[in-house]
Amino acid sequence: MTMHGLHLRHWHWPDRHTLSLHLRRLVHDPRFWAALVITVLVALMLILSFVVKPNNGMTPPPYGYPLYPYMW
Repeated sequence: MTMHGLHLRHWHWPDRHTLSLHLRRLVHDPRFWAALVITVLVALMLILSFVVKPNNGMTPPPYGYPLYPYMW
């Protein structure tokens, strides 16, 4: 059976010249660099959120009740 007989699409890969032209256009597009920077920053924030340890349950007091100088 051929690919045509099975109704499968023939995958076409572009040659090196066409691929380099597409890559050159992509690299010179400012939106590519903006998307790359945002992706790197989000990945860095995610990695840092997993690396940084929590403060062991030490939470600041809520602001609903008065503190020391204003207790009376």
